Amino acid sequence: MGQVLVTGGTGFLGSHLVDLLVAKGHKVAILDDGSRSSLEQCPPDVTLIEGDVRSSASWMAVEEAVGPCALIHHL
Repeated sequence: MGQVLVTGGTGFLGSHLVDLLVAKGHKVAILDDGSRSSLEQCPPDVTLIEGDVRSSASWMAVEEAVGPCALIHHL
């Protein structure tokens, strides 16, 4: 599978999902604005894009950072 994106990936549920995906060997990226969590909690082998899912600029930043995503988990 290609790149997996988790929006809200530093929050409670998202961070657990990210840990599981990384443990299973997936390439993971996180799109999060840090409003409900600490962005410092992002694992070192995960690409973090700081932004808001409502912003087209944030989605462009995701595409520039990791390219197209095979799967998006929206949390």
